[in-house]
Parts: sequence; structure tokens; C-alpha cells
Amino acid sequence: FALALQRAPRDQYARAWMIGSQLHDGDDDAALANVNAMVNVAYPRLRVLEPIMADLANETAFARALVRVLRQHPPWRAEFLAYLLAHASHGTVDSIYHDLQLTGGLSDAEAGAWFDSLTRDGRWGEAYSDWASNLNLPRDKPLPLIYNGGFESAPNGVGFDWRMPGAPGVLIERARVA
Repeated sequence: FALALQRAPRDQYARAWMIGSQLHDGDDDAALANVNAMVNVAYPRLRVLEPIMADLANETAFARALVRVLRQHPPWRAEFLAYLLAHASHGTVDSIYHDLQLTGGLSDAEAGAWFDSLTRDGRWGEAYSDWASNLNLPRDKPLPLIYNGGFESAPNGVGFDWRMPGAPGVLIERARVA
């Protein structure tokens, strides 16, 4: 099948066989490289692969390999992360998102979706802890009771920062204090 893929890289059957074989052999990095190659030539296959990858992400070795791939921002990353939030177990979601957060691999929007998911599930303490750990505050200063209470920085609407949803006829802006 490796030879078949050299001669016909778009062959989805050979690519799927290689993915299965590599997963069986524990070569998660190679399997994910083939997943990436398959999705690049046949994007609808992502729908088939998402539940499989989410299930495999329960295993630590596969989850680490998956995070390495997600850090490279493959074209299917946003869709897969949204699938994880909607369908994967709390442990799997927390593992993947936390590892991405630790390596600086989460955008504000992705982190916000994760924190919102935690709060919707009633996991406020975990959401707050994960959000606060990403603030880059000095270690010798405690987290203020109201974060950004004086609007020292522009609110980003992520996690427990100020949220200012737009509304017709409403203008919100920071005022300068002399």
C-alpha cells in the first residue's frame, strides 16, 4: 500500500488501509500524516475520521501526536476542535485543549469556546482556573477580585474578561481618564 500511495497519492482506499495499519502498529504520527493527506484531497472524509480520532484521543500517546499535528494548524483544525467540544468526553477535550494552551497553540476564539463549554457544563472552577492560568500575570501578585476592573486593557470577551455584545444603536468604547 505504501507503493500504491507513491504511485497514486489520491487513492483513498490505500490511504485508509495505511492509516489503519499505522494505528495498529502504534505509529500515531504516521497515521495522522496520512489523515492529513487524505483530508487534503478528500475533505468530506473528515466527517468519517472525526469520531475515530476523537475516540483515539482518549489514549495519551495518540492525544500527544494529535496535539503536535494541531499545533501546525492543518486546514481541518477548526472543524475538528469544534467536533471535539460537541462530541468528545470531558477528559479528551480537556487534555487536547489544555496541551494546546500550554504550548501557546490556542487562539483567543478557540480558548473562549473551550471556557464557554466548561461553564455550560457547570464546570466553573475548571473554566476559571484554565482561563486564569493563561493571563500571564506576575506570580507575586494575586488575581484581582474583578479582572480588568478599571479596563486597564481592552476587553477581549474571552473567559471571565468583560463581554460586550453588540446591539443596534449602542456604542461602547473605553474613555481616557486624565
